[in-house]
Amino acid sequence: NGIGAALPSKRIDNEEIIDLIKYYSLDLSKQELNNAILTVSNFFKYVGAKTRSWLARNEKPIDLLSNAFELSLKTKQISSHEIDVIIYCSIHRAVIEPSSASIVSEWLGIKPKVCFDVVDACMGWATAIEIAYSLIKVKNYENILIITSEFPNNEGGSLIPGCYTLHSVSDLQNKIAGYTMGEAATATIISKNGNNDDWKCIRSEFPEYAKLCYVPLNGYNRYFNNNDVDITTFHAEMSKLAIAGYKPSCENVREYISKYGKPDVVIPHSVSEIFPKKIAEKLHIDVKIHNTFPIYGNLATASVPVSLDDGIKRGSILSGNHIAGAISSAGMKFSTFMLNCNENLFISENIQNMHQL
Repeated sequence: NGIGAALPSKRIDNEEIIDLIKYYSLDLSKQELNNAILTVSNFFKYVGAKTRSWLARNEKPIDLLSNAFELSLKTKQISSHEIDVIIYCSIHRAVIEPSSASIVSEWLGIKPKVCFDVVDACMGWATAIEIAYSLIKVKNYENILIITSEFPNNEGGSLIPGCYTLHSVSDLQNKIAGYTMGEAATATIISKNGNNDDWKCIRSEFPEYAKLCYVPLNGYNRYFNNNDVDITTFHAEMSKLAIAGYKPSCENVREYISKYGKPDVVIPHSVSEIFPKKIAEKLHIDVKIHNTFPIYGNLATASVPVSLDDGIKRGSILSGNHIAGAISSAGMKFSTFMLNCNENLFISENIQNMHQL
């Protein structure tokens, strides 16, 4: 019923990413560095990476989150005191305790009846919506706000400098996925509509592949008594993830279409440009795919709401379209789900002109 997306003003292109690798990878010889740069350049070309959104020096996550929240209220046409529940579902967060939802509630000046966090990797937004559906049905809440706030590219964070510090070219197999990460904040309002609709979703889980992707906390190895690999920074085995995830992704989408019909538009998790296209080709389906990955990068939990907002603003997603979200996430887990959007989202006075995009 309401959606708002706010992206940083800075766009980081592929050359700037390569410059960061050069700056931090002091252990590499000149030949090794050249080989690493060639590998990264070929990877960017294959997945369709061009730019990614990063915070400018004068921008702060809370400012963008506040902007996204205000935009969501305008499309829903309600005030902040009508929010009953806040769910914070991002990977990135400023605190472990208390819940980020509690902190965000105070920052935004909201006094919800309930606020809590959901931690479910890049599946967080979809999981939060599923919980919101249940809370509306069981607890009779009217409006639930779902927050994503993904800002991982800060110095000293999970990506910088660790992900950009190569000690050998082979390090790229675990770090290269981090070079596509973008940043964004979104606010989505799920509301009671009187239809008592169920959450139309196909979901599958494969925890045997959970070790293929990590964003670790300090003490990870000690906690799990896992000394077979030293995981101290972002760790994603990209090639193994793609191989392990391809068939389950195809089957998940196939089952969704079998149960709910072929969508007009698919909004994928923006992990690459090529992956959703390959799934469509494999399933022999002609469907519009609205994917902001080439512009904004991999936005993790913010991927689908940002692309939904972007598609509506650009006119590529229209009122009455059968819209399906499709997420492949660390864990590993897969979900294809129907997005039922209120007419308010498509009213021209509530969307920006093309020159503002």
